[in-house]
Amino acid sequence: MRMTSVTRRGSWLAVLAGATLLALAGWLAIGQPAQADPATVAIGSATVEPGASATVGVTVTPEGTEIVGALTLDVVYDTAVDATNCASTFGVCSVDVVGINTVRFALANVAGISGEAGTITLQAGAAEGTASLTGTIVTCADETGTALTCTISDGTISIVAPTPTPTPAPTPTPAPTAAPTATPAPTAAPTATPAPTPTPKPAAPGLGGTADDGGSGNLMWIALGLGMATVAAGAGGLLALRRKA
Repeated sequence: MRMTSVTRRGSWLAVLAGATLLALAGWLAIGQPAQADPATVAIGSATVEPGASATVGVTVTPEGTEIVGALTLDVVYDTAVDATNCASTFGVCSVDVVGINTVRFALANVAGISGEAGTITLQAGAAEGTASLTGTIVTCADETGTALTCTISDGTISIVAPTPTPTPAPTPTPAPTAAPTATPAPTAAPTATPAPTPTPKPAAPGLGGTADDGGSGNLMWIALGLGMATVAAGAGGLLALRRKA
């Protein structure tokens, strides 16, 4: 079925069609025993900022194998919001036609009404708060015209100002990293004091050479002794010759 929507300035033909559906549903329900809670009709909820608009749905959930063939529903909204439009996939709807601050849905479908059956668009006022969406079931019947005792679940519109986003605190600039302390160079080992150069011993007096000459010095003494002996022997010979003469 084509979607139909009606505003408070909508067509009188749509309102007439809704009234016809309502009458049909009432006629089908005459003399039929009601069944206990075969379906739940739920009005949606939404959160909106002041002055903004939101759209909520009207959902029908049958119980078990039951079929909702006809449904007439009134949704009353309080003055914190204003209904600006409505729409339905199973019939017609109107805003503020059957009553002040009332959205009327007149729905019928032989194959059954299930899922989202309609929507309401509401404009939030300037003040924060909560607006109730109160539903009243006027008629609920199955596809044969048997009256059904359907239950209703109300909705709300929460008008909430947006929370300001906090300005992030500036990130502190990290302190500059200190330059690493230079490792001191290792202390050089003390320089060894050189051993004193030995002073050479003086040569033995008289014959030359040094006391360290060893054997060469002894030879000189021997040669000197032999020479003195020869001289003595020669002197003795000369003396003997003079005596003989």
